[in-house]
Amino acid sequence: MLERQSVSDQVASYLRGELKRKRWTGHMPGRDILARELGVHGSTVERALQQLEKEGLVKKSGQGKPRLIVASGKRRASATSVCVLLYDAGDQADDYILSLQHHLDAAGHTLTFAPRSMSELKFDPDRIQSMARKQSADAWIVYSGSREILQKFVELPCPVFALFGRMSGLAIAGSGTDILTTLRETVRRLHQQGHRKIVMLTRAQLVESGLGLTERTFVEALEENDIPHGSYNLAGWDNTTHGLRQCLDKLFQVTPPTAILVDDWMIHNAVQNYLLHECGAERRKVCCISMEYHPSFSWYEPPVPHFYWDPDAVVRCAVGWLKKVGRGNNHVIQQKLIKAEFRGSLAG
Repeated sequence: MLERQSVSDQVASYLRGELKRKRWTGHMPGRDILARELGVHGSTVERALQQLEKEGLVKKSGQGKPRLIVASGKRRASATSVCVLLYDAGDQADDYILSLQHHLDAAGHTLTFAPRSMSELKFDPDRIQSMARKQSADAWIVYSGSREILQKFVELPCPVFALFGRMSGLAIAGSGTDILTTLRETVRRLHQQGHRKIVMLTRAQLVESGLGLTERTFVEALEENDIPHGSYNLAGWDNTTHGLRQCLDKLFQVTPPTAILVDDWMIHNAVQNYLLHECGAERRKVCCISMEYHPSFSWYEPPVPHFYWDPDAVVRCAVGWLKKVGRGNNHVIQQKLIKAEFRGSLAG
């Protein structure tokens, strides 16, 4: 009689095969990353990893750290230890970071995360730089860093790559998206459809440190279309759930906007939820646009109005840069921006 394998046994068998094919070297991906990839519960993956530990294929490398692969042999000579600084701790599950981790694992590099995110360090450039100096890494990747934070990393002796963030004008390698032309065109089309109360949600921390290129372009687009603007149009919130609600409450208290641009797809969903549950019929009058793409948008009906670009192209830039660093070229400072396009309808 054939013996039916448990789900954890099947996961262990799959991971065993991937290890044999040397898909990963150095460290295993984290439990949650594997669970998401395989579509199983995290505890199932944990049992499978414990089984591989008993077989001597992997071993623990410390509390909260990814397991070390024993059977993968030595790292390639060009392999690099990369430390990623996240904007927020929750970004570890972001699609860009998951894709980055997959590509770096496949290339034989070791990826770790900084012990604390920018948000956890209150976006203090000096504290962040101090933490970075204490880490042992061949290279850094900073995810959505402000100009002040990226400048602190430019001062470090090891090579640094900006994955999104305010890198313009800095001597730092990076990749991101060029949304400026799309942003101008979107504001123009909104104006043509009769919108005059157009708001861009932005994090207060970014507004306080001075308007970035995106914010300045938005203000210029309002001016080009003869739309009066002020602090109302750049609505800052403090990167907390409560702060977002306070910001939206204030917007809708006196002069409800007719169009809202949001720079983060998750925050876009939160704003849509607010409009649905707090504004009633008024929701139908508000055009909410995500300035960031997410694959889940393809499931929405009607389509979510959003800016689209090839997400993998952004990550490939980081991987290509790291390949050059692994060959000893530590002074690459090329910045490549992937052009965005508008998709969806602007109808409220």
